[in-house]
Amino acid sequence: MTRVRPIIGCWCCGRVRPHRARELCHTCYTRWQSRGFTGPGPGPGRTPETERASDYATVITSMSARLAAGRIGVTPRTIVRWRRALERAA
Repeated sequence: MTRVRPIIGCWCCGRVRPHRARELCHTCYTRWQSRGFTGPGPGPGRTPETERASDYATVITSMSARLAAGRIGVTPRTIVRWRRALERAA
């Protein structure tokens, strides 16, 4: 039977999620565990969406949303969102 975990605010990422251990959510605890429990906590996580967005901005600016989405591995709607974000940032 699956254990019901209490919902907490993770001290690392601030998200409200099920508790894993040490006041951390599952994602942050797993990241910390994979790094060998070094340091006072898991440290910053990766931001793959941000990385993909910057790749999109620099490499695939002339493609249609559909082609770019297939190339990067996201949906066309995500490409449209990234374009809007890039326009706002400029």
